[in-house]
Amino acid sequence: MISESDWILFSEEWNVAHGKGLCAEIVFSKSSQDNLQSSEAVPILVEDLDQSTNDLSNDLGGREPYVRTDPEVCEECIGEKESCALVEKLNYQNEDIQVYLVRGKEAPKSIREASAAVPVPDRRTSKRSRRTTSGNSISLKVSGSTTVYQLKLMIWESLGIVKENQELHKGSVEIEDDFATLADKCIFPGDVLWVKDSEIYENRDIADEISEQKVVVQTEEGFRGTLLTSSASAQLCQDISFSD
Repeated sequence: MISESDWILFSEEWNVAHGKGLCAEIVFSKSSQDNLQSSEAVPILVEDLDQSTNDLSNDLGGREPYVRTDPEVCEECIGEKESCALVEKLNYQNEDIQVYLVRGKEAPKSIREASAAVPVPDRRTSKRSRRTTSGNSISLKVSGSTTVYQLKLMIWESLGIVKENQELHKGSVEIEDDFATLADKCIFPGDVLWVKDSEIYENRDIADEISEQKVVVQTEEGFRGTLLTSSASAQLCQDISFSD
């Protein structure tokens, strides 16, 4: 925020229109109970600043200072811009995330808070599983469209934990719903996740899981275009049953 005279000088130096600037001033609400957007807000006057400390305290006591701009800030526009930025940030391809295998009841505080840290751009990470004080750590290549199920298969392949036993977390929040994408779960490039083995289900070969999925996919392919997979036909059957 700069004075109007400085803005005029900068506008001339940068060759921009003076009117494109944003006028701002610090004002006080009429009283502490007034809404800060009240039209009765009183600007700070130069005379106020020249008053004695006691007079100023009495005059402005109980008022809340805030910045008033002209034109006014468009909160809806800011929200829309932030939403677009978030969508763009989640539309990533083939980026790294880190997954820690935690041995124990709870992940260390350093791992739980790691996702809150700002990721380092173009950070190089090892693709091999490596031992840490709390367990193993792996780096995985994922996209915003990668599903939680696919991520669990990657973890299964790298750490040997069957997907049913994986208690996967980002910070203190558990990541559930195998059909959701990483974008749905707000998982960004460079995020640090942690997983714990519940050891409830018996270990089995990941090849069996993949084979089962192939059978399901082939079955769906075989019935594609028929009543068994056509949503339109399903709706038609439902309409017929209602008419009966």
